[in-house]
Amino acid sequence: MIKVNFDASFINSSTCSGWALMARDFAGNCDGLRGGADSAIDPEQAEAKALLNAVLWAKQKGWTRVHLEGDCLNVINAVNGSHTAVKLTTQNLINDAIDILNSFPVWLCTHVHRDANHVADSIAKFARSQNSCFQYFLNIPEWIQTLIQQDKTLM
Repeated sequence: MIKVNFDASFINSSTCSGWALMARDFAGNCDGLRGGADSAIDPEQAEAKALLNAVLWAKQKGWTRVHLEGDCLNVINAVNGSHTAVKLTTQNLINDAIDILNSFPVWLCTHVHRDANHVADSIAKFARSQNSCFQYFLNIPEWIQTLIQQDKTLM
C-alpha cells in the first residue's frame, strides 16, 4: 500500500495557496513528491484541493491500494462519510475525490497530527512562496531529503 501525505498552506484568499503530496512505500521510503500553487477561498478548501490532487496523482500513477493522510480533520471526516463536516464551498471537491477513490480496490483516509505531517507542510509552504508547481522522483532537493530522513527516524 502506498501512503500519500497531503497538506496545504494558506494565508488569505487574495494570495495563492500551496499544496504538497509525498508518497511513501511500506518502509517509509519516498516514492516521489509533488507541490503546487493554487487559489482557495479558505484553508479548508485549500486542504480539499490538496486531497483531490493526491487522489488524481494516485490514479495517474496506477496505484490501486492507497492510504491518504492529512492534518485537516474536517476534510478527513468528509471523505470518510461525514458530509456536513465541510462547508458547501468545499463539498464539490470532496465529492470529486470520493468518486475517484471509489474506483480503487482499497483505500483509506486518516487524520494525522500536524507534527506528523511536517514534510508535506514544509513543501506546501515552499510551493506557495515560490508560486510554482513541481514534482520530484529522483534528484530530490537536499533540504527535502533532510526533512524526509528526519521524519523517517521518527516513524
